[in-house]
Amino acid sequence: MYRFFQTYQLDIMLILCGVSLTMTLLLFITRFLPKRRKWSLIFMEIAAALLLYFDRTAYIYSGDVSAMGYFMVRLSNFMVFLMTPTIVLTFGFCLVDALNKGEEIQIVPKRLVIVGIAALVAMMLAVVSTFTDMYYYFDEYNVYHRGPLFLFSYIIPVLGPLIQYTVIFQYRKRFSVFLYTAYTLYIFLPIVAGIVQIFAYGISIVNMGMVFVSISLYIFTYLDINEEVIRAHTIELENIEKEKKSMKRLFDQTANALVKAVEKKDEYLKEILQKRLRLPEI
Repeated sequence: MYRFFQTYQLDIMLILCGVSLTMTLLLFITRFLPKRRKWSLIFMEIAAALLLYFDRTAYIYSGDVSAMGYFMVRLSNFMVFLMTPTIVLTFGFCLVDALNKGEEIQIVPKRLVIVGIAALVAMMLAVVSTFTDMYYYFDEYNVYHRGPLFLFSYIIPVLGPLIQYTVIFQYRKRFSVFLYTAYTLYIFLPIVAGIVQIFAYGISIVNMGMVFVSISLYIFTYLDINEEVIRAHTIELENIEKEKKSMKRLFDQTANALVKAVEKKDEYLKEILQKRLRLPEI
């Protein structure tokens, strides 16, 4: 498996990047999602696509000592370290909207706020690392190497989602099975991939995993909304059936009342005629 990913990872990256951009396009034309969740997912997909695209170009230009190679390898690695906490940040926005079911925001757990601030700090540290070689550096052959604080860059991508999961677990009853499954995948798949990548140097398992869960998040969100539409349609049909039965009862009651009124009127007219014509009672 390791040999397979090492051999075909550039192709896998390109495929996943294309799928992520396709999901972004689908989200732009999607109307059934709440506005905040829609834009959160759009930013997540864009960040995931950029993450994988620049991770791919970092491999392509590694060792290229030309001016283009010098620029691209540095830009690519900077974007990789920048987009990773960006995905954590945008997922937090998506989670807040899901907690409030697309309505006015009332539930914003402090843990999500802390993770969001930490993700912003991680994004700023990615900028700092570009000038200080804190997370990575390049040798005279323009080849990437891990810096002294490389593992520090994984704190937010690993610890942030774990904190977010405590919120997901606490409010699990507010999520459907589809959303809970998607959120659980989002949390744990990149973490497992991150642990593997620490020992499997040279393969971008984490980045591919984050793109995969970003794609799956859209798919499970679509399934969740589809389930809600079906449920709403079923409730609507049940309400229509109840209204039909209610109208039938009202019609029967009205008809019975009219019949009784007509019968009483006939008896009254019969009494009047008998009195006026002095006819014997029949």
